Amino acid sequence: MPIELIKTTNTEVNITDITYSMEEAKNIGIEDAKNKLNEQIEDLNNILSTQINTNTTNEYIEVEVTYEVLEDIGTKEKIVF
Repeated sequence: MPIELIKTTNTEVNITDITYSMEEAKNIGIEDAKNKLNEQIEDLNNILSTQINTNTTNEYIEVEVTYEVLEDIGTKEKIVF
């Protein structure tokens, strides 16, 4: 006795275009870049300085956020001669 299962799925997709002003887009880009950097830094208190560069054209805004971070990359060892 053969059994056949038929499943039909209907979906609806709404595409919404959001237009930001240049200043809003720049601020959103800066916040996103800072959030991604903050996820990679262990102690946010070690950030010494922040540099933000933006490049604006008619079509897009390019945002670059650079942190200068104090890190302890050495190991403590006793040096014996």
